[in-house]
Amino acid sequence: MHKDNIFLYASVTNSGYGLSPAQIEDIKTMIAEDIETLGKIGLANVYQRLKLHFGVSSDIIIESEMDQSTTITLKMPLKGND
Repeated sequence: MHKDNIFLYASVTNSGYGLSPAQIEDIKTMIAEDIETLGKIGLANVYQRLKLHFGVSSDIIIESEMDQSTTITLKMPLKGND
């Protein structure tokens, strides 16, 4: 977890197969459009709750290196910054 002057970032990293850039874009599209796809319902739920609680500047950031790891970061505005 870390923060800057505007946001708090909470990250979780999973060592594993990783995701391709196309897979990351597909996941982002699914969670942003509330498409319920098996395995992504949890992320969509977290994304919706993040937006409801912290507003439009909050986000889920997905970073991955194939055959290495995937990191999911929740980006939340600090109080008074949304």
